Amino acid sequence: MGYELYITRASSWLETKRSPISKEEWEKIVAEDQELQLSTDDYYERMQDAKRERFHPIIWTTHPDRVPLWFIDGAIEVKNADQSTVRKMVQLARKLNARVIGEAEEEYGEDGERL
Repeated sequence: MGYELYITRASSWLETKRSPISKEEWEKIVAEDQELQLSTDDYYERMQDAKRERFHPIIWTTHPDRVPLWFIDGAIEVKNADQSTVRKMVQLARKLNARVIGEAEEEYGEDGERL
């Protein structure tokens, strides 16, 4: 499994569709950040309303683990983020007028620690 962190505008990760980050906003941030790159090799698929959806992650290429960031349902998700990844997520969240929260609704700050 793993522990998920989210870049979101919603008060809860369960409500990301109510206060979504648009795909266009996310793509603009990715285009402006030379450390981020779309992966065409990796993907996640799901069935939604009898339609198959495929998601490709954005890879943080300068991180030693090449961290995937998944844009799904109006939020950006990362599994098992280390402290440097959380700091990167907070930087991205600020550009999107959003915040970083975990599965337990805890929020994270610039230093990568829980607030």
